[in-house]
Amino acid sequence: MDDSNAAWLAERIKITEAIYRIAYYNDQHDWDKFAEGFTDPVEIDFSETPYGGDRSHLVPRAKWIAAASSPTRIGKTQHHESVYWIEINGNQASSVTYVIARHFLNSTDGTQYALDEGGYYTHTLVKENNIWRVRKLKYKQLWAHGDPQAEQMVKQDGLSQGWANLYGGSADLAAR
Repeated sequence: MDDSNAAWLAERIKITEAIYRIAYYNDQHDWDKFAEGFTDPVEIDFSETPYGGDRSHLVPRAKWIAAASSPTRIGKTQHHESVYWIEINGNQASSVTYVIARHFLNSTDGTQYALDEGGYYTHTLVKENNIWRVRKLKYKQLWAHGDPQAEQMVKQDGLSQGWANLYGGSADLAAR
């Protein structure tokens, strides 16, 4: 393996780890570490989901973190991700990552319900000070399945007020 191949592989590993860290810190609710994975500002696009508005939004990183960390009935999550491909062009990169995520929602009586979803993320990354960060995050939901009570809670309550603030609507965006 020549030096150029080794350098490409090293960058690919750094990008993959940056993507995995975002998912891990999201699941751990470590919002400071989660925030480190994104540029400021960051473009967020959940328009191909039932809860993401109709377009992408370029927002300050703090607004994105406030949306992601806003209190919801979702108590725990576990994201399983597989990076399928990465294209690197100097200090810019893009990737497609398949995801299956488990969400555990807590009802007011303490009962926990599961809601699963799958799809893929498209990440656009930039290398800043030798650290790869996500400049654009796009999520395309392909399917969702779970306890009917969990689906009803999301439709009834929306995702969170922080999410609604990101998308300029009310907390019942999920009911669309």
